[in-house]
Amino acid sequence: MTAIRFEDLPNVVSDILEKVNSIDRQLRAAGDVPVRTEDGLLTISGAGELLKLSKNTIYKLVQKRALPYSKKGKRLYFVKHELLDWVKTGKKKTEVELQVEAETRFINSKKSRR
Repeated sequence: MTAIRFEDLPNVVSDILEKVNSIDRQLRAAGDVPVRTEDGLLTISGAGELLKLSKNTIYKLVQKRALPYSKKGKRLYFVKHELLDWVKTGKKKTEVELQVEAETRFINSKKSRR
């Protein structure tokens, strides 16, 4: 393998992208690569993989209406960013974050008293 000079990087990257796109087109033509939508639409299996939960758990969360989903016919669909936002809503604050929040409220309450 020959050494790549810094000046050659744009051409090398361009060549690599062309090859990757070519491989991608070939795989899609063969039907070996699942097509991903731009909005991150997932099936129940995809949602389970993303959240590291079983299908049964996903179904239970849907039944409780705890998990954001869409239903078309008998199929359930999930939007990736909505699931990630759902996970983030359960985030617990660290002690440092709580301390900063308390200090900010204290300072703001002093300012409002003036």
